[in-house]
Amino acid sequence: PEILFFVTLRNGAPRAAGVETAAHGVIELLGGVNSFAGHTGYKALSLEAAVAADPDITKMISGSAATAASSGALCSPYGLRSC
Repeated sequence: PEILFFVTLRNGAPRAAGVETAAHGVIELLGGVNSFAGHTGYKALSLEAAVAADPDITKMISGSAATAASSGALCSPYGLRSC
């Protein structure tokens, strides 16, 4: 499946994970294809770009990984797909 993974930082600006990121490595380990593999690092993500990527699965993490894991912050952004 094609997977779009992004983070929202403290200011709420979403950034999609491209290649050379930990998220890209996890996507590959899961047998998925990174929707933003054409980019390196974390890049700004607009709603239009998220829709255009047309991923099968969308994952988001908010703030730090520790905060997100403890608060259950993994979810489906923009209502595109259910997680």
